[in-house]
Amino acid sequence: LKANIKATPLSYWNHTGDYGFLKELFEIQPLVFENDFAKLLNHEEISINLKEDLSYQEISSINDPNFFWTLLFHCGYLTLVHNYVQGKESTLRIPNESIFGCFLELSKWYMSTKNNNFNYVSSYLVKSLYDADTSGIEKSINNLLANYSSFCDCSKNSDKESYYHAFMNGCFSSCLNINDYEYASNIELGKGRADICFYNRNIENSNGLGIILEIKVLKSENETDKTIEDGLNQI
Repeated sequence: LKANIKATPLSYWNHTGDYGFLKELFEIQPLVFENDFAKLLNHEEISINLKEDLSYQEISSINDPNFFWTLLFHCGYLTLVHNYVQGKESTLRIPNESIFGCFLELSKWYMSTKNNNFNYVSSYLVKSLYDADTSGIEKSINNLLANYSSFCDCSKNSDKESYYHAFMNGCFSSCLNINDYEYASNIELGKGRADICFYNRNIENSNGLGIILEIKVLKSENETDKTIEDGLNQI
């Protein structure tokens, strides 16, 4: 403070521990924690049944997410909103901005190639695109949305196409090695702009093929064929 009166406090303890155990639990079955995790990242509260007795076997079995959130509570990552009442649900929240930063770091890992599940699914999507495997593409995207997105992420009046564009952009930019792929989002091509495009710099690995994605949002299922045709015409 003597050197810089405007200096702000930093979270030096944030990197003194390891999230290995938490990451391990997330990798096993992310859907168990997804909704409550998203609420906490939105500065909301979650309601759980705090467990008074914990064991490694109970936590790692993931049969009951209450054990996981109880662990985070006892480790200081979550705090009670109201006084604890035995036998009743407890409301928890992230206690401060410093710990909120820990949750953000965990979420960044969650959607990166360091997360084995995310790396596998997103890489499988790239392979399916190059193989023109529509079934594999559909399966991959559904898996990504189910595991790494929430219906509540996109509000009623928001731009749905922009949201999905950003989501897919994050998926591809995380799994594609920048040394192997040329990648661009919203780049000017021809007479328009491509939502997402990429190609492998090694022509032999991709048979000289590149990928161009045009993202569309349906207002109703009756418009499926017309919307697909519009997207193809844009490309």
